[in-house]
Amino acid sequence: MGEAGAIIVYRLPPHFPVARRVRFGEKVWGQLRRSKGRASRRHGALELIPHWKVARGVVVVRAADGPKVIHELKRWNAEVEWWPVMLEPRHARQLQARLA
Repeated sequence: MGEAGAIIVYRLPPHFPVARRVRFGEKVWGQLRRSKGRASRRHGALELIPHWKVARGVVVVRAADGPKVIHELKRWNAEVEWWPVMLEPRHARQLQARLA
């Protein structure tokens, strides 16, 4: 049997302007920006939490990290739903490896 995980589905409010959506990505997930031949790294609040972005607005995390992710998403007024899942042992190892 594998480790407990959570699948989190979120959606930002439809009235969010594009600039605020970009800022959300930078502040929550982190981003690499390039301009005039230079690169700068913007670190996000959840960058150190091992996760998989399955699709736009869908993330898989370990069960222990689920509340942190949900809290951060709700700070941005996102609609959040989540479900507990059991990760296969190989997927649990892959998430653990993303910590290193």
